[in-house]
Amino acid sequence: MSKWIKSKFPGVRFREHPARKHGVMADKYYTIVYKLDGKTKQEAVGWASEGIKPSYCAELLATLKRNKKASSGPCTLAETRKQKLLEETIRHQEEEELTTQHEKDLITFSDVFRQYVAAGKVYKKDKVLAVDNGRFKNWLAP
Repeated sequence: MSKWIKSKFPGVRFREHPARKHGVMADKYYTIVYKLDGKTKQEAVGWASEGIKPSYCAELLATLKRNKKASSGPCTLAETRKQKLLEETIRHQEEEELTTQHEKDLITFSDVFRQYVAAGKVYKKDKVLAVDNGRFKNWLAP
């Protein structure tokens, strides 16, 4: 296993994969290291081949430290990921509610009446169905 190497940004370090390449160089796995409540935390950010750069890691670490100092927002990457997942779930539920509400809005009285007639064919007599259809045609449909 390769050793952790410090980057030029404080709190950001990486290790190089022994076999995996990113272009000509070895692929780098970036992590951020910081203290939280007296304990040293190390959280993985990602691979260089996935577009992660040390400058991005440093900005991310600065944001987490700023959130901790201001006591607002997530203080760890795990909390950040959990919050994003929660927001995505809420957004997805809202979209589903909108589509179901839109589908409900598209239902007309004629559609409901057709279902009523189809259900009535099972237990109603033909004469009663004719009267119902006449009432719908002459009074309800217009």
